[in-house]
Amino acid sequence: MLLADLRMRTFTRSALLIRWLLTITMLSPGLAMAQPELPSCWQEMEIEAKWKISNKKFNEMRATFSRRAGLFDRYRLDVRWEGNTNQFIDNFYDTGSKTLSKSLNTLRHRTRYGTTDGENWQEVQYKSTPCFIDAAWFRLERGDCRVSDELGRNLCDTEGLSYRDILAGQTPEHPAMAALLQDHADIDLSTLAQFLQVSTHRYRARFLDENDQPVFRVTLDKVTRTENGMHALSYEAEIEMIDDQATEASVFELLRLAKKIEDKFSLGKSRIQVSKTGVPISSCPLPSPSLSTIAACTP
Repeated sequence: MLLADLRMRTFTRSALLIRWLLTITMLSPGLAMAQPELPSCWQEMEIEAKWKISNKKFNEMRATFSRRAGLFDRYRLDVRWEGNTNQFIDNFYDTGSKTLSKSLNTLRHRTRYGTTDGENWQEVQYKSTPCFIDAAWFRLERGDCRVSDELGRNLCDTEGLSYRDILAGQTPEHPAMAALLQDHADIDLSTLAQFLQVSTHRYRARFLDENDQPVFRVTLDKVTRTENGMHALSYEAEIEMIDDQATEASVFELLRLAKKIEDKFSLGKSRIQVSKTGVPISSCPLPSPSLSTIAACTP
C-alpha cells in the first residue's frame, strides 16, 4: 500500500512538472529552444529578411500590407507613398577581376526617383560580407549620407563632387569608400566599372509599435536586372529593421515576424541566400569579420 502510494505521488509530481514545462513553452516559445548566435557588431548592421516571390505573391502581399488591412500581427501598418511605388536605380561597380564580388562585397550608386513624393536623391554605398540566420541577412552598410538631395537633407561632406568623383577616390573619407578601403587596401579604384544595373519599383509599409514608432518595414519590389545587355524581371519581398537603437529582443522579433510571413505566404523555399552575382552566402556568425566591421565596433 505504501509502495503504491509512493508511486502515485511520484507519477502526480511528474505529470505536474510536464504540465508546467508545456505551459512555459506555450507562453514563452523562445524558451523552448536556444536563440541563434548573432554576428559580431550586429548593432551596426543592416538586418533584413529577403525572399524571391512571384507576381501573384507580390499582389497577395501588397493586399496584406495595405492601408485597408490596417494591422499585421500586433503592429499597425503605416503605408508609405499613398500606397504607390517609387523607383530606385542601383548601378553596381567592381574591378575587372571582380575583387568585390568574390568577397561578397557591394559598391553601388543609388538614385531615388520620387515619382509620388518628389524626393529625388543619390547615394554611394558599400556593403560588407553578409551572413544569414534563417531568412535574415546581416551586413554592415556604409554611405547613408546623400551625394545630392533636392531637399538638401543629410548631405555628405562632399560638396561639389559627383558620385563619379567619390567612386574614383577623391574623397577617401566618404563612409562608403572608407569602409571599402579598409577591406580592400590594395584595390585600384581607377579600374572600377559598372557591371550591373538594378531598377526597382518599390512598395513600402512600416510596422508601428504600441507607441506609434516605426520599428520594421516591409518592401515589395518589382525588379529589372540588366547585365551584359540582357534584362531579367523578378519580384522580391523584404522585412527590415529600421530602429536605430536595435536590441537583441527586436532582432529576434524580426526573425519571428519573418517566420510568420514565410508561413503565411509559403515562402520557406524562396529565401534569397546568394549574392547579386550568384555567390552563396554563409550562415552567421562568420569566422572572420571584415576589417570594416571590426572598425565599426571599435571605440
